[in-house]
Amino acid sequence: MRPRPVPFLILLCVFTLIQVSGAQITEGTISFETQTHFDWTAYEKETLNPELEKIEQSEMPEAEKARQKENAVNMYNSGRKLMERLSGTVESVEFVFSNGVASAERSLNGIREDEFTRYIFDSMRTTRYYFDPGGILKNFTMGPGSGSSAINLKYFVRIDSFDTRDILGFHCVKYYVGYSNLANESLEPNLFQYEMYVTDAISLPLYLIDPVFTEKIFDGCALEIRHIDPNSHSSYSTVSATAFHQQADISRLDIPARFRH
Repeated sequence: MRPRPVPFLILLCVFTLIQVSGAQITEGTISFETQTHFDWTAYEKETLNPELEKIEQSEMPEAEKARQKENAVNMYNSGRKLMERLSGTVESVEFVFSNGVASAERSLNGIREDEFTRYIFDSMRTTRYYFDPGGILKNFTMGPGSGSSAINLKYFVRIDSFDTRDILGFHCVKYYVGYSNLANESLEPNLFQYEMYVTDAISLPLYLIDPVFTEKIFDGCALEIRHIDPNSHSSYSTVSATAFHQQADISRLDIPARFRH
């Protein structure tokens, strides 16, 4: 899905930061909800219809065509049921942040996950603490360069200063964000995978929401994000800020006792 042309656009590379005015909020508590959405008409056109057309154009006997078409429809229906369950899942996350450190507690459909995540802004490192199926405490840390492709990404930002929205009382501006892979050029730089509404009133790194952003591409906080698959028109995900408080319980930044070895 390509965004509509936007007037007076600014194209920025990864090392160019947006200037902000006034003091930013660097401490608080903010909550987000993530959902996946499907366009079932587009999903059928992208998955089922091509398979049925391929079968119809084959030279196999009509009885075999009918059998394979039935199998294709059954597989499509099974896949759609899985997708419907996914679209009914709501992930909630509450971030507490202060002095360049944040913690996150997550829930799925209102049920609290037994894990703890801690973020260090300067190094953009994330450490997740959790228990494996056997009840053994585990943790892993990721950050810039920890993924094979992360160090090869180049980010692009396009701004539409005429498209604004108030979210939770904050003035937000529309951003289009994309990235390309410098190693194999597998991602075109003119394909913008994210549409965001960003406020410069809050300082919160984008990598907290999506770890693919291992560089600081703007100085602010995205309060609404729509992630689009450039290769598909049938689905997209949204991340929306649902609550903000300019207070932070600093004790929640410490690793809980049950997650310490």
